[in-house]
Amino acid sequence: MNNEILIHKKMISLEELDIYDAKKIEQSKFILRDIIENVVVNDFSFLTTLYDISLKERKSIDEVYENYHAEVSVRDCIGLSKILKERLEDRGISTYFVTCKASGFSTKYGDDFIREAHTFLLYPCLRDGRVAFVLYDPGFRVMEPMFFYAGESSFSYPYLNGFIQVRFGNHQYYLYSNVRMKRDFSIVPESVSFFFQPFMETLDMDAFAKNIFRVKFSYKIMNYHKEMDYRYCLGLNVVTKQLDFYTRYYHEQYLLQEFLGMPLESQLQHLQFLRKDGLFNYQDMIELLEIFKIYSQKNIPILERKIVKDWK
Repeated sequence: MNNEILIHKKMISLEELDIYDAKKIEQSKFILRDIIENVVVNDFSFLTTLYDISLKERKSIDEVYENYHAEVSVRDCIGLSKILKERLEDRGISTYFVTCKASGFSTKYGDDFIREAHTFLLYPCLRDGRVAFVLYDPGFRVMEPMFFYAGESSFSYPYLNGFIQVRFGNHQYYLYSNVRMKRDFSIVPESVSFFFQPFMETLDMDAFAKNIFRVKFSYKIMNYHKEMDYRYCLGLNVVTKQLDFYTRYYHEQYLLQEFLGMPLESQLQHLQFLRKDGLFNYQDMIELLEIFKIYSQKNIPILERKIVKDWK
């Protein structure tokens, strides 16, 4: 594998910017919230695609990954931003992708290797004759479009039980929050700060999304329904081989070998909650179990081997 990840970007044009329209931005809030609350996050979707191709072409997952150049279907911050971008276009809001410096996304080596990870959208506009931006971040589940002027910090927006804002200082922009949500849906105090360049658009998001998987050691399927009773999370750490199931009422944890040693009926019963959203049928769950089997092996497909060494 090539050990240099190139992220392709271009400077945005500040000519012929839209005039800020408060009504249009207010309406866009409902699209943003709908996606956050109703689109299930699913890191496994790209792995399922690779698995299907590997079966069809009788190639290893590694081989398929190396030669994969089609659209990457995944429901993470990139996938959610793709969906949102298309829906905002229908409302006359033309956004572009912005990617942030990776920090805590992977191991230290992984963060340095991928360089950037988190993705959101920016909508450039003019307000009071000044260049401004509206930031849409479905990946961080920020329910409000965040407004800020070029060269200034934004207001603090409510976020979980804390706040989030764009901070500007020393000629740099940061997306900052003082809390984060864990996979068991608990909210913990933590300073999260991601550096980004608002005037630079990240291009070729499919290649960017594919490269993320080279340092991703943890996958999840997670529903952020507005009602806590309907939330769930399935998490898999492919380095520790640990599988976690979370709902509001329970947490179950298994080593992959332990889980795969159960009768098929028991495995499927543990996955039944995935069918509630209508996204998973019987065959989908069988494919997910096959992916579990692949990642239960000693040699982990796709993941950079140095990530495993770093972890240990």
